[in-house]
Amino acid sequence: AVVSTQSTGSLTENENINNITTTPPGSEDRQVKQQERLNELKLLYESLPGRRAKCKICTKEFKESANCRRHIESVHFKRKNFACTICNKLFYAKRALEDHYKNVHLVK
Repeated sequence: AVVSTQSTGSLTENENINNITTTPPGSEDRQVKQQERLNELKLLYESLPGRRAKCKICTKEFKESANCRRHIESVHFKRKNFACTICNKLFYAKRALEDHYKNVHLVK
């Protein structure tokens, strides 16, 4: 279907609505980077029976592989993925960020 718009700015004359993607700009790059990071992390842990996993770096075991991946990112890669929206301080764990909000900014 050919769509014609006046001044909405969403589509120009003769653009085909079927060519419009719902993927935000740059999100494909983000998805590729996330998959690459996941593949990198999979090399650093061993899957155990059930959903358990073991870190190959320090041999710590986890009940779920997602917890092991989070452990590797925060402890071994020192990635701080959680940011305070008030002061921009970064944290390794969501729980630490929540404690920061409560103790420093008095947010409940």
